Amino acid sequence: MILILTEAYDPAADDLIQRFQARGIRTIRYETADFPQKVRHIFRKGAGVSRNLLEINGQTINLAEVQTVWNRRPKKPTVSKMITGDDREFAQKETEEIYRGILHTLQNRFWVNPYTLNEVAEYKPYQLQVAQHIGWEIPQTLITNNPDEVREFYRQYDGNIIYKTVSSPFRLGSGVGTPPQLIYTNRVKASDLERLESVTLAPCLFQEYVPKKVELRVTVVGRKTFAAEIHSQQSERSREDWRRYDFDNTPYLVHQLPAEVEAKCQQLVKEMGLVFGCIDLILTPDDRYVFLEINPNGQWGWIESLTGMPIGDNLVQMMIEGRPDYAEPPALTKQAHSQAGS
Repeated sequence: MILILTEAYDPAADDLIQRFQARGIRTIRYETADFPQKVRHIFRKGAGVSRNLLEINGQTINLAEVQTVWNRRPKKPTVSKMITGDDREFAQKETEEIYRGILHTLQNRFWVNPYTLNEVAEYKPYQLQVAQHIGWEIPQTLITNNPDEVREFYRQYDGNIIYKTVSSPFRLGSGVGTPPQLIYTNRVKASDLERLESVTLAPCLFQEYVPKKVELRVTVVGRKTFAAEIHSQQSERSREDWRRYDFDNTPYLVHQLPAEVEAKCQQLVKEMGLVFGCIDLILTPDDRYVFLEINPNGQWGWIESLTGMPIGDNLVQMMIEGRPDYAEPPALTKQAHSQAGS
Protein backbone atom coordinates (compact mmCIF):
# COMPACT_ATOMS: atom_id res chain seq x y z
CA MET A 1 0.00 0.00 0.00
CA ILE A 2 1.21 3.50 -0.91
CA LEU A 3 0.42 6.34 1.52
CA ILE A 4 0.41 9.75 -0.19
CA LEU A 5 0.79 12.84 2.01
CA THR A 6 -0.43 15.87 0.08
CA GLU A 7 -2.85 18.78 -0.23
CA ALA A 8 -6.29 19.18 -1.80
CA TYR A 9 -5.05 20.47 -5.18
CA ASP A 10 -2.24 18.27 -6.48
CA PRO A 11 -2.42 17.24 -10.16
CA ALA A 12 0.82 15.24 -9.82
CA ALA A 13 -0.75 13.09 -7.10
CA ASP A 14 -3.92 12.71 -9.20
CA ASP A 15 -1.80 11.53 -12.14
CA LEU A 16 0.23 8.98 -10.21
CA ILE A 17 -2.79 7.59 -8.39
CA GLN A 18 -4.20 6.69 -11.81
CA ARG A 19 -0.92 5.01 -12.73
CA PHE A 20 -0.89 3.04 -9.48
CA GLN A 21 -4.48 1.94 -10.15
CA ALA A 22 -3.46 0.79 -13.63
CA ARG A 23 -0.90 -1.45 -11.92
CA GLY A 24 -3.39 -2.74 -9.32
CA ILE A 25 -1.64 -0.96 -6.44
CA ARG A 26 -3.71 0.34 -3.53
CA THR A 27 -3.11 3.99 -2.63
CA ILE A 28 -4.32 6.12 0.27
CA ARG A 29 -4.47 9.85 -0.33
CA TYR A 30 -4.06 11.71 2.97
CA GLU A 31 -4.68 15.46 2.70
CA THR A 32 -2.83 16.29 5.89
CA ALA A 33 -4.47 19.68 6.54
CA ASP A 34 -7.69 17.71 7.22
CA PHE A 35 -6.26 16.35 10.49
CA PRO A 36 -7.78 16.46 13.09
CA GLN A 37 -11.07 17.92 11.82
CA LYS A 38 -11.85 15.36 9.09
CA VAL A 39 -9.25 12.66 9.74
CA ARG A 40 -8.68 10.59 12.88
CA HIS A 41 -5.60 8.81 14.13
CA ILE A 42 -5.79 5.98 16.65
CA PHE A 43 -2.47 4.98 18.16
CA ARG A 44 -2.20 2.44 20.98
CA LYS A 45 0.91 0.82 22.39
CA GLY A 46 1.42 -1.33 25.44
CA ALA A 47 1.95 -4.88 26.58
CA GLY A 48 0.05 -7.05 24.12
CA VAL A 49 -1.50 -4.04 22.38
CA SER A 50 -0.42 -2.43 19.08
CA ARG A 51 -2.78 -0.32 16.98
CA ASN A 52 -1.83 2.37 14.49
CA LEU A 53 -4.88 3.33 12.47
CA LEU A 54 -5.92 6.15 10.17
CA GLU A 55 -9.61 6.89 9.65
CA ILE A 56 -10.08 8.83 6.43
CA ASN A 57 -12.92 9.16 3.89
CA GLY A 58 -14.93 6.45 5.62
CA GLN A 59 -12.04 3.99 5.55
CA THR A 60 -9.98 2.59 8.41
CA ILE A 61 -6.40 2.08 7.29
CA ASN A 62 -3.94 -0.03 9.22
CA LEU A 63 -0.67 1.89 8.91
CA ALA A 64 1.22 -1.36 9.51
CA GLU A 65 0.28 -2.26 5.91
CA VAL A 66 2.00 0.80 4.42
CA GLN A 67 5.04 -0.14 2.33
CA THR A 68 5.91 3.26 0.84
CA VAL A 69 5.18 6.84 1.91
CA TRP A 70 5.16 9.52 -0.79
CA ASN A 71 5.88 12.72 1.11
CA ARG A 72 4.45 14.71 -1.74
CA ARG A 73 3.03 18.07 -0.59
CA PRO A 74 1.85 17.76 3.01
CA LYS A 75 0.37 20.77 4.75
CA LYS A 76 0.26 21.44 8.47
CA PRO A 77 -2.69 19.95 10.35
CA THR A 78 -5.28 22.61 11.22
CA VAL A 79 -7.34 22.63 14.40
CA SER A 80 -10.92 23.86 14.49
CA LYS A 81 -11.64 27.60 14.52
CA MET A 82 -13.87 26.86 17.48
CA ILE A 83 -10.67 26.70 19.54
CA THR A 84 -9.49 30.24 20.24
CA GLY A 85 -6.86 32.21 22.13
CA ASP A 86 -4.19 30.40 24.13
CA ASP A 87 -6.15 27.16 23.80
CA ARG A 88 -5.79 27.30 20.02
CA GLU A 89 -2.01 27.74 20.15
CA PHE A 90 -1.73 24.83 22.60
CA ALA A 91 -4.05 22.57 20.57
CA GLN A 92 -2.25 23.36 17.32
CA LYS A 93 1.14 22.51 18.84
CA GLU A 94 -0.16 19.26 20.34
CA THR A 95 -1.80 18.29 17.04
CA GLU A 96 1.37 18.92 15.01
CA GLU A 97 3.50 16.95 17.47
CA ILE A 98 1.13 13.99 17.37
CA TYR A 99 0.90 14.13 13.56
CA ARG A 100 4.68 14.12 13.13
CA GLY A 101 5.16 11.53 15.86
CA ILE A 102 2.79 9.06 14.24
CA LEU A 103 4.39 9.57 10.84
CA HIS A 104 7.79 8.82 12.37
CA THR A 105 6.51 5.41 13.47
CA LEU A 106 6.72 4.63 9.73
CA GLN A 107 10.37 5.63 9.41
CA ASN A 108 11.43 2.08 8.53
CA ARG A 109 9.24 2.18 5.40
CA PHE A 110 10.44 3.48 2.03
CA TRP A 111 9.97 7.27 1.90
CA VAL A 112 10.01 9.59 -1.09
CA ASN A 113 11.57 11.55 0.59
CA PRO A 114 12.31 10.91 4.29
CA TYR A 115 10.24 13.39 6.31
CA THR A 116 12.95 15.25 8.22
CA LEU A 117 15.60 15.07 5.49
CA ASN A 118 13.12 16.41 2.94
CA GLU A 119 12.48 19.44 5.14
CA VAL A 120 16.19 20.12 5.66
CA ALA A 121 16.86 19.77 1.92
CA GLU A 122 14.59 22.78 1.27
CA TYR A 123 17.05 25.18 2.92
CA LYS A 124 18.98 27.16 0.29
CA PRO A 125 22.16 27.80 2.34
CA TYR A 126 22.43 24.07 3.08
CA GLN A 127 21.88 23.18 -0.59
CA LEU A 128 24.66 25.49 -1.71
CA GLN A 129 27.04 24.21 0.94
CA VAL A 130 26.48 20.56 0.00
CA ALA A 131 26.69 21.30 -3.73
CA GLN A 132 29.98 23.15 -3.40
CA HIS A 133 31.35 20.42 -1.11
CA ILE A 134 30.85 17.74 -3.77
CA GLY A 135 32.41 19.87 -6.51
CA TRP A 136 29.61 21.84 -8.16
CA GLU A 137 30.26 25.35 -9.40
CA ILE A 138 27.77 27.65 -7.69
CA PRO A 139 27.01 31.36 -8.21
CA GLN A 140 28.60 33.86 -5.85
CA THR A 141 25.87 34.19 -3.23
CA LEU A 142 25.02 36.67 -0.48
CA ILE A 143 22.32 36.11 2.14
CA THR A 144 22.08 39.02 4.53
CA ASN A 145 20.03 41.65 6.33
CA ASN A 146 22.93 44.12 6.16
CA PRO A 147 22.31 46.73 3.42
CA ASP A 148 25.98 47.73 3.27
CA GLU A 149 26.88 44.16 2.30
CA VAL A 150 24.36 44.28 -0.53
CA ARG A 151 25.74 47.58 -1.84
CA GLU A 152 29.26 46.17 -1.87
CA PHE A 153 28.05 42.96 -3.58
CA TYR A 154 26.27 45.05 -6.23
CA ARG A 155 29.44 47.13 -6.80
CA GLN A 156 31.70 44.05 -6.94
CA TYR A 157 29.67 42.53 -9.79
CA ASP A 158 29.01 45.82 -11.64
CA GLY A 159 25.31 45.60 -10.92
CA ASN A 160 24.96 42.12 -12.47
CA ILE A 161 23.19 40.49 -9.54
CA ILE A 162 19.78 38.96 -8.99
CA TYR A 163 17.36 38.61 -6.11
CA LYS A 164 15.34 35.46 -5.49
CA THR A 165 13.29 34.01 -2.67
CA VAL A 166 14.63 31.39 -0.27
CA SER A 167 11.25 29.86 0.56
CA SER A 168 8.07 29.56 -1.46
CA PRO A 169 7.98 32.06 -4.35
CA PHE A 170 4.29 32.64 -3.65
CA ARG A 171 3.37 35.78 -1.69
CA LEU A 172 -0.15 35.58 -0.30
CA GLY A 173 -2.58 38.35 -1.12
CA SER A 174 -3.38 40.81 1.67
CA GLY A 175 -7.15 40.83 1.24
CA VAL A 176 -9.95 38.28 1.01
CA GLY A 177 -10.10 36.92 -2.53
CA THR A 178 -6.77 38.48 -3.47
CA PRO A 179 -4.79 35.94 -5.53
CA PRO A 180 -1.25 35.01 -4.45
CA GLN A 181 1.62 36.73 -6.24
CA LEU A 182 4.50 34.76 -7.71
CA ILE A 183 7.84 36.42 -6.95
CA TYR A 184 10.20 35.65 -9.81
CA THR A 185 13.97 35.82 -9.94
CA ASN A 186 14.77 39.43 -10.93
CA ARG A 187 17.81 41.54 -11.74
CA VAL A 188 18.61 44.12 -9.08
CA LYS A 189 18.40 47.60 -10.67
CA ALA A 190 20.24 50.73 -9.57
CA SER A 191 16.89 52.21 -8.48
CA ASP A 192 16.43 49.25 -6.10
CA LEU A 193 19.43 50.41 -4.07
CA GLU A 194 17.35 53.31 -2.79
CA ARG A 195 15.18 50.81 -0.91
CA LEU A 196 17.98 48.66 0.49
CA GLU A 197 17.36 49.65 4.10
CA SER A 198 14.31 47.38 3.97
CA VAL A 199 16.59 44.31 4.08
CA THR A 200 17.21 45.15 7.76
CA LEU A 201 13.61 44.07 8.34
CA ALA A 202 13.93 40.69 6.64
CA PRO A 203 17.03 38.96 5.17
CA CYS A 204 17.29 38.42 1.39
CA LEU A 205 19.23 36.22 -1.01
CA PHE A 206 21.31 37.78 -3.80
CA GLN A 207 23.49 36.07 -6.41
CA GLU A 208 25.74 37.07 -9.25
CA TYR A 209 23.95 36.87 -12.58
CA VAL A 210 25.17 33.78 -14.47
CA PRO A 211 24.97 33.99 -18.30
CA LYS A 212 22.89 31.21 -19.87
CA LYS A 213 23.08 29.18 -23.04
CA VAL A 214 20.17 27.06 -21.79
CA GLU A 215 18.71 26.22 -18.41
CA LEU A 216 18.37 22.63 -17.27
CA ARG A 217 15.77 20.87 -15.15
CA VAL A 218 17.25 17.59 -13.95
CA THR A 219 14.85 15.16 -12.28
CA VAL A 220 16.51 12.44 -10.23
CA VAL A 221 14.37 9.36 -9.56
CA GLY A 222 16.36 6.88 -7.51
CA ARG A 223 19.41 5.88 -9.56
CA LYS A 224 17.98 7.32 -12.80
CA THR A 225 18.39 10.86 -14.12
CA PHE A 226 16.18 12.78 -16.57
CA ALA A 227 17.56 16.09 -17.90
CA ALA A 228 15.62 18.63 -19.95
CA GLU A 229 16.91 21.73 -21.73
CA ILE A 230 14.83 24.87 -21.28
CA HIS A 231 15.71 27.35 -24.03
CA SER A 232 14.66 30.32 -21.92
CA GLN A 233 17.00 32.75 -23.69
CA GLN A 234 14.92 32.59 -26.87
CA SER A 235 12.21 34.68 -25.22
CA GLU A 236 12.55 38.07 -23.54
CA ARG A 237 9.78 37.02 -21.19
CA SER A 238 11.65 34.00 -19.76
CA ARG A 239 15.28 35.17 -19.94
CA GLU A 240 15.66 35.90 -16.23
CA ASP A 241 13.30 33.22 -14.91
CA TRP A 242 11.89 30.38 -17.01
CA ARG A 243 8.86 30.28 -14.70
CA ARG A 244 7.61 33.25 -16.72
CA TYR A 245 6.50 30.59 -19.13
CA ASP A 246 6.49 31.28 -22.86
CA PHE A 247 5.99 27.79 -24.27
CA ASP A 248 5.56 28.97 -27.86
CA ASN A 249 9.07 30.44 -27.89
CA THR A 250 11.02 28.33 -25.39
CA PRO A 251 11.69 24.81 -26.67
CA TYR A 252 12.04 21.98 -24.15
CA LEU A 253 14.38 19.21 -25.30
CA VAL A 254 15.96 16.10 -23.81
CA HIS A 255 19.51 16.88 -22.71
CA GLN A 256 22.36 14.41 -22.51
CA LEU A 257 24.37 15.21 -19.39
CA PRO A 258 28.10 14.47 -19.38
CA ALA A 259 28.78 11.44 -17.20
CA GLU A 260 30.56 13.45 -14.52
CA VAL A 261 27.68 15.96 -14.28
CA GLU A 262 25.10 13.19 -14.02
CA ALA A 263 27.21 11.60 -11.28
CA LYS A 264 27.19 14.89 -9.35
CA CYS A 265 23.38 15.08 -9.62
CA GLN A 266 23.13 11.58 -8.18
CA GLN A 267 25.70 12.36 -5.50
CA LEU A 268 23.88 15.53 -4.43
CA VAL A 269 20.58 13.69 -3.94
CA LYS A 270 22.30 10.83 -2.09
CA GLU A 271 24.35 13.20 0.08
CA MET A 272 21.13 14.85 1.25
CA GLY A 273 19.55 11.49 2.08
CA LEU A 274 16.92 11.79 -0.66
CA VAL A 275 15.72 9.44 -3.39
CA PHE A 276 13.99 12.10 -5.50
CA GLY A 277 14.81 15.68 -6.40
CA CYS A 278 14.49 18.29 -9.14
CA ILE A 279 17.76 20.14 -9.75
CA ASP A 280 18.00 23.46 -11.57
CA LEU A 281 21.24 24.12 -13.46
CA ILE A 282 22.58 26.68 -15.91
CA LEU A 283 24.63 25.67 -18.92
CA THR A 284 26.72 28.76 -19.65
CA PRO A 285 27.73 29.96 -23.15
CA ASP A 286 31.20 28.47 -22.51
CA ASP A 287 29.63 25.10 -21.52
CA ARG A 288 30.04 25.20 -17.74
CA TYR A 289 27.35 23.54 -15.62
CA VAL A 290 26.40 25.78 -12.68
CA PHE A 291 24.24 24.57 -9.81
CA LEU A 292 21.34 26.80 -8.73
CA GLU A 293 19.15 24.77 -6.38
CA ILE A 294 17.35 21.51 -5.70
CA ASN A 295 13.65 21.11 -4.99
CA PRO A 296 13.01 17.84 -3.13
CA ASN A 297 9.29 18.09 -3.97
CA GLY A 298 9.68 19.56 -7.44
CA GLN A 299 7.17 19.39 -10.28
CA TRP A 300 7.96 17.16 -13.25
CA GLY A 301 4.66 16.64 -15.09
CA TRP A 302 5.14 19.45 -17.62
CA ILE A 303 8.67 18.23 -18.37
CA GLU A 304 7.34 14.74 -19.06
CA SER A 305 4.59 16.14 -21.27
CA LEU A 306 6.94 18.35 -23.33
CA THR A 307 9.86 15.92 -23.70
CA GLY A 308 8.27 12.46 -23.52
CA MET A 309 10.66 11.30 -20.80
CA PRO A 310 8.87 8.66 -18.65
CA ILE A 311 9.46 10.37 -15.30
CA GLY A 312 6.11 9.45 -13.75
CA ASP A 313 6.30 5.76 -14.63
CA ASN A 314 9.78 5.60 -13.11
CA LEU A 315 8.55 7.28 -9.94
CA VAL A 316 5.69 4.77 -9.73
CA GLN A 317 8.07 1.84 -10.23
CA MET A 318 10.46 3.09 -7.53
CA MET A 319 7.63 3.44 -5.00
CA ILE A 320 6.21 0.01 -5.84
CA GLU A 321 9.57 -1.69 -5.40
CA GLY A 322 10.52 0.48 -2.44
CA ARG A 323 14.14 0.97 -3.44
CA PRO A 324 16.16 3.53 -5.43
CA ASP A 325 17.78 0.89 -7.67
CA TYR A 326 14.45 -0.23 -9.10
CA ALA A 327 13.99 -2.17 -12.35
CA GLU A 328 12.98 -0.59 -15.66
CA PRO A 329 9.24 0.15 -15.45
CA PRO A 330 6.77 -1.35 -17.90
CA ALA A 331 5.45 1.28 -20.31
CA LEU A 332 2.07 2.71 -19.38
CA THR A 333 0.31 4.53 -22.19
CA LYS A 334 -1.81 7.63 -21.75
CA GLN A 335 -4.79 5.48 -22.69
CA ALA A 336 -4.03 3.12 -19.81
CA HIS A 337 -3.81 6.08 -17.45
CA SER A 338 -7.19 7.38 -18.64
CA GLN A 339 -8.84 3.96 -18.31
CA ALA A 340 -7.50 3.61 -14.80
CA GLY A 341 -9.09 6.89 -13.80
CA SER A 342 -12.46 6.25 -15.45
